[in-house]
Amino acid sequence: MEVVEKSYFYIPIHKSIEQLLQNEDILDIVLKRRNQAFDGHFFHNLTDGTVYREHPIFNQEEQALIILLYFDDIEICNPLGKKSGVHKLGVFYYSLANFPTQYRSRLCLIRLVAVVTRKKLKKYGMNRVLRRINEDLNLMERGITICFNQNQYNVRGAILAFVGDTLAAHEFTGFKEGVGFAYQKCRECECTFEDMQTNFNEKDFILRSLDRYDQQTAEIGMARTAGLTDRLSMAYGINVRSEARNFPHSDIINMVPEDIMHVLFEGIVIYEIRLVLRTLFVEGVFTLKQLNEIIENFHYVYKHKECKPNAMPQKIFENDDTVTLKQSSSSMIVLLRLLPFFLVKKLNADINHPYIEFISELCELVLIILAPVISIETLQVLKVLISRHCRKFKELFPNYNIIPKQHYLLHLPSTIEKYGPLVHVWSMRFEININFLSKK
Repeated sequence: MEVVEKSYFYIPIHKSIEQLLQNEDILDIVLKRRNQAFDGHFFHNLTDGTVYREHPIFNQEEQALIILLYFDDIEICNPLGKKSGVHKLGVFYYSLANFPTQYRSRLCLIRLVAVVTRKKLKKYGMNRVLRRINEDLNLMERGITICFNQNQYNVRGAILAFVGDTLAAHEFTGFKEGVGFAYQKCRECECTFEDMQTNFNEKDFILRSLDRYDQQTAEIGMARTAGLTDRLSMAYGINVRSEARNFPHSDIINMVPEDIMHVLFEGIVIYEIRLVLRTLFVEGVFTLKQLNEIIENFHYVYKHKECKPNAMPQKIFENDDTVTLKQSSSSMIVLLRLLPFFLVKKLNADINHPYIEFISELCELVLIILAPVISIETLQVLKVLISRHCRKFKELFPNYNIIPKQHYLLHLPSTIEKYGPLVHVWSMRFEININFLSKK
């Protein structure tokens, strides 16, 4: 037997930040920018959320660095082979939320942290990388010295949120990535499949807490047999205690907001639009040819031309629930906004048709969630709209289940209270890096 070393690529966060702040303009923006205090009525930014306002470091220092951590997989294609997943990598990035919102999507401000093969992540777990990240975060908590033009600046920082799709968020927090075989199917509450189908208010569920998380992970860790470990893991929906639990001043339950890009536009919107279009097609409201002609020939505005929806495949009207609409997230945003107009104005459908009203209500709900500024009063309206929408789904589609991503909708109003408008913590702004690498 021999010891074989396995490695991955890592760029220290504190060194990366020191290098980034050598630019005079960036240093001036980061260190001299004052965060506007929450006015008590409107959520404008991350700094208006309770997670930021109650954080011990950000409470003490307004100039502290606000770190957003992001993770996603990238497939490195092999032109000589056809095996999918063989060349998949896991990539960590970070971004500083100290910059004004119009700059945060810039490629140069989304910085690489680590690259590790998916094969190693599967074998050894994400905790190996998170443990190394934790070392940098402890340094940031104590403060790092930035030297520029013979001046020294001592700055502190902390991670405010982890950004990623549902699978990445569950892997980061130690929860089961696929919740199909878990008894508790949500990382924010102790929700069962049966409860998910009948309860449509967040207050109807027991919310997860750090104490419960520590207790459940301790029970899993102390299990004496593999069978008991599996049963506890399945009951709690947790695989392992995440190393992110040790991040300084971080609440692992509240530091991972739901990603509205994947929850909505790669989940709920696709699921519900497919069912509505299938029902209207069966009722003879339109034909596939009519719908596709409208989608293809509509005069989209300039900013929508690059993300115009694709034509609908014939298979979505068949009883195969595995078929998707084959749209990107940006295309789904455009399609959802225009679909009520297509159906009513272009196809002469009845505006009071219950399924068209259902899609219109979904569009209204999504527009509120995507709003860059949200009032406290609007949040209360959003809770009512989400609850009513889920109930109406069960009425219109009694033979279909509420899927986990539909349940995650119930937690979005409270997530907005924690982080402000969710467009500031969705993965859409980070996807540009993944797309950039995948095209190389």
